[in-house]
Amino acid sequence: MASCGLVPIYRQREFHQSPLWRILVDHAEPFLQTYDSRFADSHGPLPREAERVIDRLVRCGDPRYGLSLLHCPDCRLHMAVPYSCKTRVCPSCVNRRAEVLAQSLAEKLPEVDYRHLVITLPKKMGLRKRFQLNPRLQRQIGRLIHRVLTRWTAAQIGCHRNRRDQREKARPGIIMAVQSFGAGLKTHVHYHILITDGIWFPDGSYYALGHWDQSSLLGQLRHSILKSLVARGCLQPETANLLESWPLERSGFSAFLGDPINQPGDRPRLQRVLNYILRPALPLKHLSYVESTGEVRYSPPRAAPKVWEHAYDSQRTLASACGPGCSISPARGSIRSPMPAISPMPSVTSILSRNPGKKPINPKSPSPPSGSNGAPLSCVAGPSTRSSAPSAVRR
Repeated sequence: MASCGLVPIYRQREFHQSPLWRILVDHAEPFLQTYDSRFADSHGPLPREAERVIDRLVRCGDPRYGLSLLHCPDCRLHMAVPYSCKTRVCPSCVNRRAEVLAQSLAEKLPEVDYRHLVITLPKKMGLRKRFQLNPRLQRQIGRLIHRVLTRWTAAQIGCHRNRRDQREKARPGIIMAVQSFGAGLKTHVHYHILITDGIWFPDGSYYALGHWDQSSLLGQLRHSILKSLVARGCLQPETANLLESWPLERSGFSAFLGDPINQPGDRPRLQRVLNYILRPALPLKHLSYVESTGEVRYSPPRAAPKVWEHAYDSQRTLASACGPGCSISPARGSIRSPMPAISPMPSVTSILSRNPGKKPINPKSPSPPSGSNGAPLSCVAGPSTRSSAPSAVRR
């Protein structure tokens, strides 16, 4: 009997043991019914997508609400894999996507050195609050940071005088993700960036950067961001001038720069950095729920525990993450790879497929089956089966 060559490793997730699932099953229905009287005055109206997202979270991983039948004609393996919800607040779905994407990128990225860069915005003058309430502003400033990094890295490169005119067209490789959450689920908009430690010229030649002048880079970023906020009407010119007049180390803007990461010599470390950039906001291993009292506790490793006396309060935090401008939304990936020496970087949906020859995954279709560790299955998907079970959360 022929073998398919790759034995699929799959362990069905025990969704009913998840503390998040138990919280939603116990309290989702009364929470949705009493939200207006409990939280509308203090936290605003319930986001429009909250009910739909909560309903999909309850259904995630439950075989009663649909599954895929998989079979492999070579190894004669048959299995059934439940559908996932693919919502951006589901820890299981976000973690699976992060692992698959990080592994795929670590295998496909060019073999050069990389740096992990983190750009943080200040709390002063309510800047973080403005970014939290305006996801479009987060994307606009992300594109601005990309342009500043491109110009700054090109200006730092030393090359022959005959090639200095080509530096304006030189580009680094950049992978950027916007994270709007911090330790303890606090609002903290910042930008995680994986950038090449050098730039590519139009002819494909690569020049290493070497030394990074962080003060110079942070000064240009602060000036460009404040100027853009003033132009968009988000900040008064006087306020921007005041923020720019302060010492750089006290202005609230910061830039963390990690040590060089060699590819492929240090590929495991590169994959860990990509996993960290794309990680979920609410890891299930740090969440606990006491059914007798309704207390919910979130215990991050490097921050003080966050305790909700009742599950209603924790669901209010989760519901606020379902709409625009959420405070604990997962990382939003923005992949830009203007490197002429290689083929263009594939889209996020095509990266999720380990076999480049296969059709890219449709983001609106049910999630492809995969193991609990994110490894895709090697078997062929058969006809899917959907259940006519009632809605998980009755309203």
